[in-house]
Amino acid sequence: MNAEIELKLFFLPEFSQSLIDEINRRLGGFQADIMLTNGYFDTPELQLRRWDMGLRVRGFDGKREQTIKTAGKVVGGVHSRPEYNVPIESQSPMLALFPDEIWPDGANLDALQSELGCIFQTDFRRLIWLVSEGQSQIEIALDRGTIQALGKDVPICELELELKTGVAADLLSLAGKLISAVPMRLGNASKAQRGYRLAGLGKPQSPPTSPDSVASFDSLPQNELTSAPAKAQLEYLLARWQWAEEQLAAKADGADKANFYWEEIGCAIHDLLAQLQQPEGQDAGHVLVSHPTLIADLQSLCEQASWDKSAMALVEAEHAATDARLLSLWRMPAYGRAQLALVQHLFAI
Repeated sequence: MNAEIELKLFFLPEFSQSLIDEINRRLGGFQADIMLTNGYFDTPELQLRRWDMGLRVRGFDGKREQTIKTAGKVVGGVHSRPEYNVPIESQSPMLALFPDEIWPDGANLDALQSELGCIFQTDFRRLIWLVSEGQSQIEIALDRGTIQALGKDVPICELELELKTGVAADLLSLAGKLISAVPMRLGNASKAQRGYRLAGLGKPQSPPTSPDSVASFDSLPQNELTSAPAKAQLEYLLARWQWAEEQLAAKADGADKANFYWEEIGCAIHDLLAQLQQPEGQDAGHVLVSHPTLIADLQSLCEQASWDKSAMALVEAEHAATDARLLSLWRMPAYGRAQLALVQHLFAI
């Protein structure tokens, strides 16, 4: 079993070559260039999904490997999940090859095995760099390809920084150097999550829960800061921002909810800025001294996006307009840079 810790960043297809060139310039040429084919398996009732497990069979270099990932945690774009890998020869996984202790009590593996089927596939080219950063050894994997399900496909444009040895802070340091050169954003959604969604089998994504038990984010008065500890509140606001962004990107709930999600992004960014600038409270002065770029980036995002309600009418029911507006934000270096700086601060405190 490996405890995988990785930082996932998304980029637009138009920046693919610029990102490759930037990594090569900084780190030298990539060490590996491989094609990966992946089938993701579950039962018709999505039993593995309900257990928060992801099961795939991966083909590469004429070999196959089955992998299962169990429940983990995501903070910003930093993913930490236990995973188990077993070499196999068949195209379908064999559950009995995984350790017995990973399964919930009472799980009937024979019944589960008989019901498994391929839900979706991912095919992508992966470029790999192995680098040293600070105290750590890090693998950089740049993935470009597609997720396919039900005759549909969506692009994969991801940069994954996986910690091989060392400390997670070095992942963030290396990511900061790359994100300063090429616009990227934190990636919360895994390939598996996106695949289930494309197959029409994704879990409804509930909004993050406020650490001070505020029932509705919209009920917070403008500029009001809650009494929650600074770290918990910052983590909540970042999660709220990313949740709303993901709903917009997935066109969740149709065009009638687009305005609501735009307001959620705007309020989260506004309140993040307000919390970091508050004159009193935990670590406020340290933030201003250590992260002046973060403050400036959040300010520019507020100005660029025009978060006032009158501006919402401009994108009221048009997916095309929403897409264009979201792409415009993702092209801003400040967008991903601010997200990453928030995660760095969360790890620091």
